[in-house]
Amino acid sequence: MRAHVARFPSLAFEELLRKYGYDDPSAARLLKGCTLTGHLAGRPSWPKNEDTEPRASARALLARNGARERKAVWNSVRPSEEDAALLEAAQSDVESGKMLGPFFADHEVQTALGVENYTLSKRFGVAQSDKVRPCDDFTKSGVNDCCRGDRNLTLSTLDHFFALVCSVAVAFPTSQVQFAKRDHRSAYRQLALDASALQYACVVFWHPILKRAVAYVHLALPFGPRAAVINYNRVAQAVTGLLQLMFFLPADNFFDDFWTVGPTHLIQRIFDMFGAVHELLNLEIKTEKICHRLSSASC
Repeated sequence: MRAHVARFPSLAFEELLRKYGYDDPSAARLLKGCTLTGHLAGRPSWPKNEDTEPRASARALLARNGARERKAVWNSVRPSEEDAALLEAAQSDVESGKMLGPFFADHEVQTALGVENYTLSKRFGVAQSDKVRPCDDFTKSGVNDCCRGDRNLTLSTLDHFFALVCSVAVAFPTSQVQFAKRDHRSAYRQLALDASALQYACVVFWHPILKRAVAYVHLALPFGPRAAVINYNRVAQAVTGLLQLMFFLPADNFFDDFWTVGPTHLIQRIFDMFGAVHELLNLEIKTEKICHRLSSASC
């Protein structure tokens, strides 16, 4: 089984989710590629979105973004304080197979994509405490108007975590309850884009060395599209569902933050099982954020 999962992670993931009764087994297919436009399926347990029609047509958006419109975007790019960090991140993504580029002219992007029309979204940096996070303005470019979720995203809360702690405390009344936390590395960027999404995944910013606009094309799910939030959380919650239903692990998540709870004598095994499942599914965990020192909790 381990060899099968490692070779066909999305197929095996979906098969296991179906076998153990998870309500959204098709979320596993997102490991093969995510879309950025159109109707986006959601987890069936999420409440229905009554307004499911996208505000705009993706096809019409491409038609509106002809050579003249794209030239205007290219020419409107200006320097910013975060450009060096944006360039470093883009080059790192190219090296890891998550981006195509760099491109310095419209025809270079057309050749790389094999299409005549595509959309350009401007890239900007958001300064955080320890880094600059590259973000892409898929709203201004119109891409976000071309998708709509069939259901409204629902996330776990502190109440869910408290319920996990209490359930473990009741099941193991003589043992101290402990919990551990682990994070996905690069979260959204672990999920590939479907080939049909690449026309909408081109971003542009200022090259701080060459003093000109430069473009890159995402091959992995970027930060900025409305679709990224839905697609990623379907996968993350499916992983949690598999941990709960197949392995009976007291685990949960909030976006890319995952936590597990257990009695003192089992918490390390739970912790290791969490890592083993992610390894089989080819989902990477931040090793620098692994909580080796397990924290205590009381109900």
